[in-house]
Amino acid sequence: MGNNVYGLEKAGVDGQFFASYEAALPGSLIESLCFKTTSNHDKETLDWIEAAPSMEKFTGHLNIKELLGSTYSIKNVEYKAAIEILKRSLRRGGVGAQWQVRVSDMARKAAELVQSLMTTSIEAGHTTGGECYDGQYFFDSDHSTGSSGSLRNILTSSQYPVLNVATAASPTPYEMAQAIMTGIGHFYTFKDSNGDPINGGAKNFLVMVPVAGTFWTSAQQAKVLGLLANSTSVVQNPVNSLTDFNFTVMANPRMTWTTDFAIFRTDGVLKPFILQEEQPLETDMLLEGSDTSFKEGKYLYKCEWSGGLGYGLWQHAIRLTLS
Repeated sequence: MGNNVYGLEKAGVDGQFFASYEAALPGSLIESLCFKTTSNHDKETLDWIEAAPSMEKFTGHLNIKELLGSTYSIKNVEYKAAIEILKRSLRRGGVGAQWQVRVSDMARKAAELVQSLMTTSIEAGHTTGGECYDGQYFFDSDHSTGSSGSLRNILTSSQYPVLNVATAASPTPYEMAQAIMTGIGHFYTFKDSNGDPINGGAKNFLVMVPVAGTFWTSAQQAKVLGLLANSTSVVQNPVNSLTDFNFTVMANPRMTWTTDFAIFRTDGVLKPFILQEEQPLETDMLLEGSDTSFKEGKYLYKCEWSGGLGYGLWQHAIRLTLS
């Protein structure tokens, strides 16, 4: 609303905001883990279609199979943030430039919104409210659709003894390498509703670890070092020696896990999460002529976004618990 005598324009503030937003946006994380959709309702109910049939030998009769399906809803939520810029600070000069720092910091936090929503969903993925399209928890021990059989994407030492390590909160690089190998290998056991492998072509993965203990440093060393020390000797790194797949390590400081981490497949058409956008990120500003300018001697700048994040393909996510 209007201009002001101190030369502050919405276009200039927007330039600062969106430049900082783009610089802070974790684009690779969103692109690799989220299937993006748009919305024009308060929530969207998605028709989730199970796997298409595989090709079969033709014997004179076309075997048409019914597509199994289910529904899953994602509710849109409005998110907003605002700051004030004092006119007296602009008038006095010098300190007035601090508005740029505050705008940049607000943009950084806006860019981290999806990561925050995703972390909340990951940690709630084995509790009430963490159900995905099949009605089970996102991380669960008894997923089943059609002819898939009973499948699990939450792993403990009961299934894989290598997850029983010396100190669960501080795995060694060798223990972490074994755990990562175990998780990646488990992806290849998943089957779709027809009983066909669903991750047969999986090559790229993201290992998301908490910052607690030694998870991040051990996962990084498991990725890059050729030799690792186990309890008795120095051996070849079981992860580093393989060249037919790739994984990246991401430390998530928002995670509260202390003995767990997650692995996600990142090269599938479908993704572990669904990012639904109702309103793209927008900004607005009250300048000269507004009530806040006249009565309180301040300008207001805000940003807002509306959408939601939901669970996508659980078969592209595994939670591993060390003990």
